[in-house]
Amino acid sequence: LDEPEDKRKLIETFRLARRLANAPALDSWRCFSISPPPWLGSPLKPDCSEKERELDTQRITSHISRFGSGYWHPCGTCKMGSVVDTELNVIGTVGLRVADASVIPHIPRVPIAATVMMIGARCAYLIASSQHPTSKL
Repeated sequence: LDEPEDKRKLIETFRLARRLANAPALDSWRCFSISPPPWLGSPLKPDCSEKERELDTQRITSHISRFGSGYWHPCGTCKMGSVVDTELNVIGTVGLRVADASVIPHIPRVPIAATVMMIGARCAYLIASSQHPTSKL
């Protein structure tokens, strides 16, 4: 929560999720709240006071600080095109390839496990093809 914009977006998203979770359409599905704790209260009413809004912001910030965590997708340190070529060879070397998340040029917004597995499979195919150029892999 070091960046004010990140903090603002998290609080805004938390409020939206809380409002959706408390929607009347979900009453028959909701038995009790596991998280967030009840002291975080119900969604704010449109006519709430500035003091109520500030107290709500403090409670949400405390909850996020205590229970929130990052969802990291480390990647992009060996960008394709600048560090490795399209066949995953490290540019300027012979016999050295990179086949992990570091070749992904942009941080994805989704889990990257399947993508990394496909990069590995593609690298295996490229290596096998280069050793047996006439075979049909």
